[in-house]
Amino acid sequence: MQSGTPRRRTSRRRAGSHLPPYHDNHEAALYAIRAMLRGRTGYDAFPVSFRLIVLDTKLSVTRALQCLLANNVVSAPLWDSEKSSFAGMLTVLDIIHLIQYYYKTAVDFDNAKTDVDKFRLESLREIEKNLGVAEPPLLSEHPNSSMLDSAKVLMQTHARRLPLLDRDTETGHEVIVSVLTQYRLLKFIALNCPSEIQQLHLSLRKLKIGTYVSSSGISPFHPIATATLNTPVFDVVHMFSERSISAVPIIDEDGIVVDMYETVDVMTLVRLGVYQNLDLTVSEALKTRSPDFLGVVICTASDSLRTLMELIKKRRVHRLVVVEGEEEEKAGGKKGRLLGIITLSDVLRYVIGDHDIGEVSYTKVINAPLQAVLGILHDPPALMGLSPVIIEVSVDPKDETKYPIADSLVLAFGYKMKTRYTATITRTEDGMHAESQAGMGTRTKVRYTARAIEEGSKTEVTEDTTITSFFLVSPYVKSVVDKAHNETLDRLAAKLENEYFALRRVPGVYIPRTIIYPMSLFFRSHQVSYTKQINAPLETVLRFLHDPPALMGLSPVIISVSVDPEDKTKYTIVDSLLLPFGYRMKTTYTATITLPEDGMHAETAAGMGTRTAVRSTVRAISEGVTEVVEVTTVNCFFLLLPFVKGVIDKAHTETLDRLAAKLESENDASA
Repeated sequence: MQSGTPRRRTSRRRAGSHLPPYHDNHEAALYAIRAMLRGRTGYDAFPVSFRLIVLDTKLSVTRALQCLLANNVVSAPLWDSEKSSFAGMLTVLDIIHLIQYYYKTAVDFDNAKTDVDKFRLESLREIEKNLGVAEPPLLSEHPNSSMLDSAKVLMQTHARRLPLLDRDTETGHEVIVSVLTQYRLLKFIALNCPSEIQQLHLSLRKLKIGTYVSSSGISPFHPIATATLNTPVFDVVHMFSERSISAVPIIDEDGIVVDMYETVDVMTLVRLGVYQNLDLTVSEALKTRSPDFLGVVICTASDSLRTLMELIKKRRVHRLVVVEGEEEEKAGGKKGRLLGIITLSDVLRYVIGDHDIGEVSYTKVINAPLQAVLGILHDPPALMGLSPVIIEVSVDPKDETKYPIADSLVLAFGYKMKTRYTATITRTEDGMHAESQAGMGTRTKVRYTARAIEEGSKTEVTEDTTITSFFLVSPYVKSVVDKAHNETLDRLAAKLENEYFALRRVPGVYIPRTIIYPMSLFFRSHQVSYTKQINAPLETVLRFLHDPPALMGLSPVIISVSVDPEDKTKYTIVDSLLLPFGYRMKTTYTATITLPEDGMHAETAAGMGTRTAVRSTVRAISEGVTEVVEVTTVNCFFLLLPFVKGVIDKAHTETLDRLAAKLESENDASA
């Protein structure tokens, strides 16, 4: 939206409320995409139907190649059947290393071909050592991990593919669930963030996405590897291996891009048996290429990231060749001449960004209208007044974007430290941005965004916080921020939900409680904490917490749990409560469950206005011992509070006891 768009006037004094400039719209879209990825797991990226080819490391290379070709795939996870564990990925680059090794060392190629027929996949790493090629890292991720975390690991893989591994609850052995590729991840973003994609309007040149030719090199196209139609295939194969790349642009004498030779083209030579003579030229090799080849995808440096993402949404693409366009031609260049190359790795690295451990995200769903939430977000003193650590906030009379702040932090031994600093705050149509620099060089950037969900009946608030601090104090700063920001969002939700009563039968319509719903004055909140030490590894406990039906199946009051097929965070729960005189009451309600790295969060709204929020967190306190802390907050009609407290105390204590007994018995059995 352009900055000239008229805005509704309000009575609240605003500090220079302007829409973000052109570049900020782009940055805001990236933040939104990353926030979306934080809230999704690897499971969300799975196709409705797919098959997975897994190869045993005892297979011969020849049999493995036949399997890849028969299934029209170019890579597959490897499985060590002796150890019952994941053993890496087989990719075209591994085949290239093998061909290159025998091409260099074999005296008689017929004997070498016989050796290849007997060669087993488990010995491929020995070939890489002989060639001096770095052994690829054995990276994987759990399918329940956030897609943002998976993306960070994916960028470290040599295969541009990330295996998603789970563990069998019976045997404890690894299970290969699927493989997440760069293309699938970027297409998922393109399909699920259409409005954000429209904001990515800056050019590829400005964003510095990709590798571009440099005049400082000895080659006119340095540092990009290139070849001509007369280049021997083996020379190109050597480029693949030496540079760990998957494609080489084919150019003519003027540098015009005429084709592309890719690692997958080597698979065609393997299928036809032509790989026994790699002295053939690229031109001859391309004649054997499958007619299904879609051609070289080109772009110019002035094309936008939005255009690239829309292309990924429409068709399968793994790289783009950047060529000189009209702008370069006006400056004396030649249209179609090689200028650079963009891989999906480059695109993913930019979209995900360079995140350090100081970046965290918090999300809260509030039962209040969007305008009410924005009213608080656009009133910085009101919002910061909800923080448990901020004790003073004022606005600079000379600059209404500057807010002097004083906070009070609890240090070791109960000592409190006051800190004064200034925050620069700007308001946006969908929230608020704040930047501050506190003591010891600690810098914080906070971005609040709010959006209406469920037909406007609720508002989702997302807070992205980036912290830069001295490494020795980073753990302390992060813990303070986690506690303060979570509590601020909880207080914001409580404040607005106490002020507004949602007419549930008319989605999106809210009436202030103080006008027609004075019963809210009789609602009380109660918070209780439960702690349990379990003699089981942290990973084992987390696995159970990240399986809500299994965890809730241990509850003495819950009798059934089912997940919403359209929204994996929604669970329909039926419980049975024992009332006075032996009467039992069944209640059906919905829980919203999120699975952070350190546990589980659940929010429910049951009968008679009772609301419950449960936050379970785990930490390893010693080897093989895990501490589970569960903090439960309940809000209900004051006459019901003693009964609800009694039910919660019994149910949650017994659930933790059953969890400990189950995991400790499994741990003893495996030991």
